[in-house]
Amino acid sequence: MSIASSYSGIATRTWRDHLICVDAVLPPMGDSSGTSAKLLDLLMMAGICGKERTLKQCNELYRAAGFGITSVTPFDDNFGTSIVEVTKA
Repeated sequence: MSIASSYSGIATRTWRDHLICVDAVLPPMGDSSGTSAKLLDLLMMAGICGKERTLKQCNELYRAAGFGITSVTPFDDNFGTSIVEVTKA
């Protein structure tokens, strides 16, 4: 999926209490796919004490902040990059 086609769908929505994040969403734990994204996760942990998250971990993070995930639109890349749309709960 291209950024332009993703944006065209996003641009038609009403944005009150919405948040859009472009972030990597890792495959679930135990899933052997997404090797590039998992290597990036290791580099982030070693270099800047950051981390990538699975969809379950993203849900927990946004829920703790008072949001809920309404959609996840993955890009066609090797790093799990996705547009994550959340709304205020």
